[in-house]
Amino acid sequence: MSQSQHLFSAVADKLYKADTVGWALGTDSVTVDLTSSPLLSPEQLQHIEDETNAYIAQGLPVSWSVHGREDLERVIETDDCFRGMVKGAAANLSSLRLVRIEVLDVNPCGGTHLQSL
Repeated sequence: MSQSQHLFSAVADKLYKADTVGWALGTDSVTVDLTSSPLLSPEQLQHIEDETNAYIAQGLPVSWSVHGREDLERVIETDDCFRGMVKGAAANLSSLRLVRIEVLDVNPCGGTHLQSL
């Protein structure tokens, strides 16, 4: 599921600059909390869903790598796919794991991921 959230959040950001501020995985449902101004319309949410499904159909590769502090700063500054910020406890780590959805998203994450969408 973590991978699906990465994808959905990346598409929402790409299409509408809607930032993910939280998400929750339950047994019967999943929620992703987005912030946008103005609020996203039902049509925009459908657009995000359609684009997310189009990326899934492409089967883009997913990979991960661990970066030390200096290398991490270089990635943040130079990788156009890097989204978000390193915050919370992760900001104090000497190395950090980044998950990459090819051509779309790079984000810090310690979750489980498949090798492709």
